[in-house]
Amino acid sequence: MLVKWIPSHLENLEDGDALHHFLYGEFATPREWCRKITDFLLDKAVLDLQNRLQERLITKKPIHIVDFGSGTGFAVIELIKKLELIGFFKICLENNIKINLFLLDFPHSWFAKGYQLLHSYPFIKFYSLKDLQTGKIHSLKDLFIEQSIDLLIASMVFHLLPLKTLSDIIQDFDFVLKKGGLLLWNSPDIGPALPGSELLHDPNRKLRTMVLNLLKNELEHSTISKIRSIDEKLFEKINQVKKHITQEEFAEGSALAKLQILEMPTSHETITHLLSQSFNGNITLINSPMTERDSLDLISIPANHRHYLFEIKNEKTRLNIIQLLMHHFILPQFYRDKDHRQFNLQWTLGVFKRNKD
Repeated sequence: MLVKWIPSHLENLEDGDALHHFLYGEFATPREWCRKITDFLLDKAVLDLQNRLQERLITKKPIHIVDFGSGTGFAVIELIKKLELIGFFKICLENNIKINLFLLDFPHSWFAKGYQLLHSYPFIKFYSLKDLQTGKIHSLKDLFIEQSIDLLIASMVFHLLPLKTLSDIIQDFDFVLKKGGLLLWNSPDIGPALPGSELLHDPNRKLRTMVLNLLKNELEHSTISKIRSIDEKLFEKINQVKKHITQEEFAEGSALAKLQILEMPTSHETITHLLSQSFNGNITLINSPMTERDSLDLISIPANHRHYLFEIKNEKTRLNIIQLLMHHFILPQFYRDKDHRQFNLQWTLGVFKRNKD
């Protein structure tokens, strides 16, 4: 029997709070780097739900929505705002039409933050993709009956998944979506980037390469001298890390980094091919501005820097190295306008309908 997920009261929200800040900053509206694409994605969701509501006013059947890889609940928070503006929930209540919005993810700090923000809504249900007692990973086939879902949203998920996992999940989407069911997804790290655009984790990939070269004494002498001239004390701490790091730690760090950020971004063509077996649709590329502050907040999310730069054990030293290298060496490579410390972030938006019986 499927059991709804409730986070432990001991759950540490540090990582979830950091991701939420990366998405919203100090305000109640999304930061500019993710605002336009989120509006674009969810406007399509609202239109689809409005059309389904007209049919359900006659049939009175429930509407089932899945948010896959919910994280802190960002897409759902913004979807609820849009649906409340048009009175969607009020119409459903007045006409006795049940709404079920299922949030799915692995049990961790991000999902616990989502629970904190959204669990009070009566139509929302949280389900873990991992059984905490047995360790079993649930597929969507374990959670839902065949062809039972009207709308499936996967916001900022696909770029996190290795190819085999992504292929399996798309097959699960095919299983649970009704014929004519809608799959909406977006990602800021699907390649290749077009000229004048960059992918979300391209700076972080360059950062890891530079950190490894620094720790292995493989940087050019001029670069090492510049680092020393910028921060002498930090340079000495780097030397201490270099003295004590082992080959085993390099190997462990490499394995963790590959799990955190894909070494090679999945391509549009690959995802389109996987979806074409059961879906009709298309992708759209959209740019948004990614500022230096955005980039630093991204890599400063605890799970990101702890796993991606595992070789540097001291957290304060690790964050100081990130700040120095990103500001002085990495991010300037991506800026097209030196007066504005930002680059064009390329988003991929997918709108696909299930076409199989």
